[in-house]
Amino acid sequence: MLSKMLPALEILRDQRNYLTHNVHALLSGFIEETILEGSNLIDSDVHTYTERAWQLAENLNGLAEILEREMVSEAKGRTPDAD
Repeated sequence: MLSKMLPALEILRDQRNYLTHNVHALLSGFIEETILEGSNLIDSDVHTYTERAWQLAENLNGLAEILEREMVSEAKGRTPDAD
């Protein structure tokens, strides 16, 4: 199960790390712009940052739900597809 989810986990890890560790540095001009813009921002750009954070949260919650279902199914001795 985990090996199938590894690509999704790696993407989510990278997204989380970028948002967690780089937003301040980006907005302070310490690092170059990559995924998100950091210069010439206007008030409405807050929505872009907010949407990225909410999307990441939804992705993490969705993955957690999948893992929970898988673990419950394994504990019951069945495959998730049999439900």
